[in-house]
Amino acid sequence: MSAAPVWGLDVGEYPVALAWAPGAELLAVARGDGAVALAAGDDGRPLGVLEVHPAPLTAAAWSPAEATLATAGHDGAVRLVRPDRGVVTLLAPGPT
Repeated sequence: MSAAPVWGLDVGEYPVALAWAPGAELLAVARGDGAVALAAGDDGRPLGVLEVHPAPLTAAAWSPAEATLATAGHDGAVRLVRPDRGVVTLLAPGPT
């Protein structure tokens, strides 16, 4: 049995983590350049790219309660991202 892809997504940079939003309406792709690419969960349609960290990302996870994405990067920082508002909040600044 072979599986055919349902859809593909060119994120423009190498992906380091994937995170589905609750309800699977959004897919966040954490990239090696510190950005997060967003895609529609139903068809993979690119929805935009958010510049989040100045260094490669290491992790991404959605909050189960709201549309907030937590990211961590090689810069040592943790940031909260609200893609619907384009807001990035510094949660932990990393090493100084």
